[in-house]
Amino acid sequence: MFHYFITNPTATVDKDNSLAFTNFLVQHYLSDLYPFDDSNIVKSTSLEYEKLKNFLSIQDRDLVELEIKNSHFYYKTEIETTCAVNNFYESFALYDLAYQNAKRNASLFSRFRNSISLLFPRYYRDLIQKYALQYGIAEDILNTLILLSSEWNSNYEKENKMGLFALDFRNTPEPSQLKNPEFSIEIACQKLKKFKKNIRELLPA
Repeated sequence: MFHYFITNPTATVDKDNSLAFTNFLVQHYLSDLYPFDDSNIVKSTSLEYEKLKNFLSIQDRDLVELEIKNSHFYYKTEIETTCAVNNFYESFALYDLAYQNAKRNASLFSRFRNSISLLFPRYYRDLIQKYALQYGIAEDILNTLILLSSEWNSNYEKENKMGLFALDFRNTPEPSQLKNPEFSIEIACQKLKKFKKNIRELLPA
């Protein structure tokens, strides 16, 4: 719920809906926040990216992490620095590292209107929109499931779980493809659609 309202600040909910009060609380909280000046972040982050973009071609996460630790983001405030690091990771499509950075700085990011959404990211937007529409699944459900399952780590692997949605590879066709974001998103949508159908069949007419 909070993911939806924070990432959709103009959303409205019927006054009789049970979500109305939650919406009221979130909007009230957001209205009390003020934005920080982020005008310098995009320019400076782009300069750092240009210096390090060669690492993108070799897809070496360890080198990117090492280089970013040795890079210098000089800003007047802590919020500018931490957001610049987020933008930098996003430039390399290292979405899990971007989210981990936001998570570590949650108390800071939640204080500003233009950084709180980084705690509820919407990565792989085109793929999620495509398959959410195709299978009739709400985009925010997919975003939330990824956040809770793998924290945006497409290479997630633990026990018998793999990929963005931490799907059980034992019950998945082509398990070796689960680390492919598009494959993982489509399989998750297929499973959710089947789950929705089963629930409807269990409900009384």
